[in-house]
Amino acid sequence: MVSLLIGLARFWLAIRMAWRDPSFRLLAALTASLLLVGTWVFHKVEGWTYLDSFYIFAGFGLLVALLTLFANALIQSVRDSREKLHLQLMRAHEKKVPSGAAAAQPDTAEPPVAQKEQLP
Repeated sequence: MVSLLIGLARFWLAIRMAWRDPSFRLLAALTASLLLVGTWVFHKVEGWTYLDSFYIFAGFGLLVALLTLFANALIQSVRDSREKLHLQLMRAHEKKVPSGAAAAQPDTAEPPVAQKEQLP
């Protein structure tokens, strides 16, 4: 059930991201128009029910193009979320191990210089 909700959330985010693209909106409008007009024409000309007309005239070319744009948006959404997660992990790691930690450690003292033996 949780995976379904996560999938639906990603689906919704991908739709929102894709909707920002003007070419996606245009293609979505063309697809909807083609399906509506085609369904109406087949209903009037052939005398089929609206459901049969819609099923026959599904506009596979435009539908595939629309789904391709949607898939690209979904992939980009996943990439963005992975990059965000990566940045959060990097920041958390930097908080754990500060970059100046090596410099803050005390220097090790040099070993004492051996005293020269005095010869008699």
